Amino acid sequence: MPKHIVKRLTAQIKDFFWDWKQPLVNEETLFAPFEKGSRALLDLETRNEAIECTWVKSWLTFGPERPLWAEFADELMRINTPLTEEAIPIETRINIVLQQWKTRSKAGDGVPEDIRNLLQVVRNNEVRLEGLAIDREVLTAMPIWVHRKADKRGRRLMNSAASQCLRNRHGVKTVEDAMTAESTLGSADHRSSDRCQCEDCEWTRCEYQCKTPHSCAKRASSLLNLLPRKWDPRQPQPMDEFPPSNEQPADTNPISRDVRVKNTISNAIRIFGNTLPEAEPPNLILPPTQLTTQTIAVCGNHTSAHELFHDTSYAIYAGENNPLNQCGLIQTPPNLRPTRLNGEAAAVLIALQQCPQDWEIHFITSCKTLVSAINTNAAKYEDELYNGVKWPELLRSIRALIQQ
Repeated sequence: MPKHIVKRLTAQIKDFFWDWKQPLVNEETLFAPFEKGSRALLDLETRNEAIECTWVKSWLTFGPERPLWAEFADELMRINTPLTEEAIPIETRINIVLQQWKTRSKAGDGVPEDIRNLLQVVRNNEVRLEGLAIDREVLTAMPIWVHRKADKRGRRLMNSAASQCLRNRHGVKTVEDAMTAESTLGSADHRSSDRCQCEDCEWTRCEYQCKTPHSCAKRASSLLNLLPRKWDPRQPQPMDEFPPSNEQPADTNPISRDVRVKNTISNAIRIFGNTLPEAEPPNLILPPTQLTTQTIAVCGNHTSAHELFHDTSYAIYAGENNPLNQCGLIQTPPNLRPTRLNGEAAAVLIALQQCPQDWEIHFITSCKTLVSAINTNAAKYEDELYNGVKWPELLRSIRALIQQ
């Protein structure tokens, strides 16, 4: 929605609400929810920004589900770059979020308004590549040329003879392509010369009409060496040796401790986040001697008396004389009806808050809806920003503690 329309509609809403009189409180107070004693008026500006964020998400969806307009957007950005980016061949410019190149973003440069809005949202909300640990499937799909996380010295290697051969003859575009080109150096009978007669070099000459197979392999290796360890698929990665879960009974729903970004590059793109260290991925596997297992039973309950006071009871049992054992009441938000589900979710949250982070906790609950919400459907709820979920604050807090 154009900004002048937003301002006009916002002014009309304010005039109608205050009966065309002087406002008595500021806009932020009126936008606050009913639970905080406000009126929950529609914040058009924030709503439009949220809609624009969903457009950015569609634009940064890679793979067969990517919309056609996103390809056109990339093409417009690709051909409309400042002079400082002329050294980067146009065929290597894939996407500005995945790579280190810039595009024009001003109306005076002939950039369409929709593209300007996309770029503005990316800048304002710190949209970027991020992840605690990245699966090799994602790492190898990243573009190798001016890789977003690579050392910036890689820009100097763009137009050498070997780089041009890699692009034009070998068809190298991704990290996986560069690894394939580099593999020649690992041949047992390979010699450090472009006249090498090893089987791999001969195949490269025949397949790609490449006259300098060794130089091209060295250049591919140089490009890969510019990647930090966290983004280099050749390096050991967290959870390569992740221990399989012990056999569980059929009625259990184990939550995976695997926090890798998987499947597509899109899953490695974050918004509103903090920058994580790039050089060294974290150690995500605890030695078996440090792993403490605790079984905790949780339950919740509500009665007509609870409903009268709008609260729900909960109970936690971790074993005889265990200090975690407790029961109590929680106040249910005014917009929610007290239910057993609320009580059990609160019990899980309280137990997680009181247990050390390096414990492996087995919860016993009879509430299948709760199990689904914090395990099976958790990713779906997070992607949809918990829209329509009746107890989003509880779920967000539980998921945050589990992911720690």
